[in-house]
Amino acid sequence: MFKNILLITSLFFTVWHLSAQTYNMTNSTVSTCSGTFYDNGGLGNYTNSVNLTMTFCNSTPGQPIYISFSSFALENFFDYLNIYNGPNTGSPSLGSFTGTNSPGIVVGSSGCITLNFVTDGSVTYAGWVATISCTPPPPPPCITTIPLCGQTSTLFTGSQVSVGSFGCLGAIYNPTYYTIQPTTVGNLTITISSGCDVDFALWGPFSSIPCNMPTSATIDCSFSAAATEFADIASTVPGQYYLLLVSNFCNVNTNVNLNPTGSAAAGLMCGCGLSATAALTAPIACNGGTTSINVTGNGAPSYNYAISPAAGIALTGSTFSNVPAGNYTITVTNATNLTCSTTVAINVPQPAPLTATATGTAVLCNGGTSNITVNPSGGTPGYQYSLNGGAYQSLNTFNVLAGTYTITVKDANNCTTTVSVTTSQPANSVGINAAASAILCNGGTSTIILTGNGGTPNYQYSINGGALQVSNAFSVVAGTYTCLVSDANGCTSSTSVTITQPLGSTVSAAVLSPILCNGGTGALQGTASGVAGAYTFTWNTIPAQFGATATNVPAGNYTLTVADTNNCITTANVSLTEPTAFTNTISQTPVACNGGNTGTAAVVASGGTVAYSYSWDSSPSQNTATATGLSIGTYTCYLTDANGCTTTNSVIVTEPNGLNLSASATSIVCNNGTSDLTLTVNGGTPAYQYNVNGGAYQAGNVF
Repeated sequence: MFKNILLITSLFFTVWHLSAQTYNMTNSTVSTCSGTFYDNGGLGNYTNSVNLTMTFCNSTPGQPIYISFSSFALENFFDYLNIYNGPNTGSPSLGSFTGTNSPGIVVGSSGCITLNFVTDGSVTYAGWVATISCTPPPPPPCITTIPLCGQTSTLFTGSQVSVGSFGCLGAIYNPTYYTIQPTTVGNLTITISSGCDVDFALWGPFSSIPCNMPTSATIDCSFSAAATEFADIASTVPGQYYLLLVSNFCNVNTNVNLNPTGSAAAGLMCGCGLSATAALTAPIACNGGTTSINVTGNGAPSYNYAISPAAGIALTGSTFSNVPAGNYTITVTNATNLTCSTTVAINVPQPAPLTATATGTAVLCNGGTSNITVNPSGGTPGYQYSLNGGAYQSLNTFNVLAGTYTITVKDANNCTTTVSVTTSQPANSVGINAAASAILCNGGTSTIILTGNGGTPNYQYSINGGALQVSNAFSVVAGTYTCLVSDANGCTSSTSVTITQPLGSTVSAAVLSPILCNGGTGALQGTASGVAGAYTFTWNTIPAQFGATATNVPAGNYTLTVADTNNCITTANVSLTEPTAFTNTISQTPVACNGGNTGTAAVVASGGTVAYSYSWDSSPSQNTATATGLSIGTYTCYLTDANGCTTTNSVIVTEPNGLNLSASATSIVCNNGTSDLTLTVNGGTPAYQYNVNGGAYQAGNVF
């Protein structure tokens, strides 16, 4: 119900939105220039335990958007609405609001406003009603107050929805506002009594009756469960105003009695029941401009109006026009009772002066561009920018050639200012020259010399996209190269250079005569072709040999160096190998019995070049690796490999000594007795075996 009541009381500045969209708090982003915005409960109370983030953006990107809160009631210090000037919660904060500390009118100067709504798990309130627009909204209406100058009784109606919290009050039901204006210095106590729980909050002093709920200057506040409360002012300030909020917390129909007592009670001004409000017809658009003030009185239907200071201000009916920025006091007097008057103070703000500075980056390269950046201040964001009278744009940068430019800055209220900036450039473009030395030999190198000019020294150079270097010399092989110069500002110029080379010589080296036997020598042959003219051949033999053929060359690795008529050197390598050393091992098998011819001699050949041939000096001569049927003596084998390389070796064939046998026997003591016959052998080849009279052989020598 409270939201509906407030919608009616604020109808004068929201009626034009009645056909617009209605938005409830959700996790979303909306582009719009109109609409009514509620908490997530809509016309009812909001819900517990939510964390919602919603962003509203002007339908025209970059232009400001306004949200005007006509009612605001959250659980004080437990539920919060956090507001940010931009498209997300990382944007600059516009404040964190709780209780009945209304945000009022908030502006998204960058084109967007982001709201984050966080509630705890208990107690809900009516939340808020707000209006969305893309033009500055009028200020909300002032609260209505009742002068308190003596004992009074007011009927409070129950069954109301809490309008939220304010001051120390966590919930406010059916609030009534009283103004107190003492005329003397003293103490003042207002006794507030009812048939049930009543709460209050007291603020002041103020030079005029407050238009909106105060956010500071709290004097006294109580939310106890008592039916009687005492609002105390320790020392009144004559002529100043105090604001008293009384809440019927028990929320039933009841009379609430107020009785002021104390030394200042007798001097309270009752007035004549006249009060007035003053509101701007529109904000001042541009610094130094003017606006109009509409004044409304709530007493008799005919008023006289005066404003101070009044210089240059005109009055038509109840409207003051041609009003510049400043603080004004408006006096409203009952035209039929000139002793009945009231004053209302109003501040007429204006935007800060719209100014701008512009800077341009240096044009580093002749014919290049500069980025001009315009930095506005004052006025009313969002700003738009025009270069040399061209179309306006929201971006504050311009990419231009060197020159002098005039930039016009226009704010959201079409106020303008201009600023000039000049950008310069180097006198000449950067250039490059390239020269290269000739390559005399195929595979040789050339030196490219690069020279920069124009632009801004100092220069650096590179070829084929390599790293820049201070040196302008590059050693290269034959080919085509892209050469680049970069000046001190990074401006570049490039050219291409092609370097050729003569044909190269083809050189080969080969074995002309191989080495047949290990330790022998061979011959090498070199050839060269590809370049006209005579060649010079040099072999790295010891001593060096000159000419296409090298002779008497031992085994080894050799290099042939060939020089053409330009003294271009080409080399070839060749390996001259030799067989491994031709060697042998020789062994013999002794003659089995002394004086026999059963001995053998055997030779094993290695190295050289297979196949091998053999010749023994035995009688008769034998030509196999093993000679047989040999008696004791010395034998020599002559070996020849496949290349005719030879080697010899000798061996002695041995025989055992002659075999000798002796026997001894023990005596036979008795007739028909036995004797032990012992045989003794030497010479021959152990081990021995024995028999007697042609019997079987045995290892033992005793019979």
